[in-house]
Amino acid sequence: AAAFAVTGGVMLLLIPSELAPTEDRGTIVTVASGPEGASLAYTDRYVKQIEALGKTIPEVNRIFAVVGSPEVSNARVFFRMTDWDERSRRQQDMTAELSPKMRAIAGVN
Repeated sequence: AAAFAVTGGVMLLLIPSELAPTEDRGTIVTVASGPEGASLAYTDRYVKQIEALGKTIPEVNRIFAVVGSPEVSNARVFFRMTDWDERSRRQQDMTAELSPKMRAIAGVN
């Protein structure tokens, strides 16, 4: 039993902490929330700003937004990338580029 415990401890130290590598799925999904009581027009105005940021990324070839679901002040924006063989950057690189720009948009979380 002691040998099993020691072997288990050694294996725990040797096995990488990540069981599966981070996968590039070719899509960035953003979730935005406006303040409580925000109108659909308010939320849509900020979604248009998020969409404009996505258009600055050359690898983004499609943008799909869902505004007002499940609540009027909520939105989801999906950025679809070009195929993997047509781009040199990973999804994670583009997410790292977009995240600070999106956080700078006042009025949404």
